[in-house]
Amino acid sequence: METAELKQRIAQVENTTTEFKENFDQEVIETAAAFANTDGGTILIGVSDSGEIRGITIGKETLRDVSNRISQATEPRAVLDVASVDVEGKSVLLVHISEASIKPVAVRGRCYKRVGNSNRVMSPQEIAQMHLNATGQTWDQLLVTRAGLDDIDKKKVEWYLTRRETIRNVSTPRDMNMAAFLNNIIIKKLRMSGSLYLTTALRLSVLALFLKVLVQMNRLTTL
Repeated sequence: METAELKQRIAQVENTTTEFKENFDQEVIETAAAFANTDGGTILIGVSDSGEIRGITIGKETLRDVSNRISQATEPRAVLDVASVDVEGKSVLLVHISEASIKPVAVRGRCYKRVGNSNRVMSPQEIAQMHLNATGQTWDQLLVTRAGLDDIDKKKVEWYLTRRETIRNVSTPRDMNMAAFLNNIIIKKLRMSGSLYLTTALRLSVLALFLKVLVQMNRLTTL
């Protein structure tokens, strides 16, 4: 980064992708994680919160030490690049953080995200959703590897099928028992999804159907 470009960036003040720090401290690591969990960004070490260039002392191992401290403190490790720029006789350290491909990135068990010009601790719900988004999954696609036919209440299934036949006039196959009937449905679902396991959505699909019937029954009784 050239001197003119650095000054221009400082003039834009702190924002979602820029952070000023006078010295290297724990907040630098937390900001690195927040940038990695959001859209990436750059930390300018040697610049005050007001945008004044204070400068820092940079030794032979400074760039490597800063890079190692951030990498070792983040899990999974943040992808970063560290460089220095001299401005008006003062040295400023530039720590560029790339957006992580695997999220969220944590620091000492805590996950941060960038909101405006500050870092926010993420809630468990935000952490779970970010992980799903990063892996290209949604909640109802999560595999429930320990689930099976025994997790489905067969009496409720029978009750539902009877109500379905009465209300929707959909006949129930008479040539197979309940286990075979459920197994047939599950196999079709698994073939469509390409999975060998029940997903959260499939596990709850029968329950969802029950709820729909209950709603219909409530409507009928209120008429």
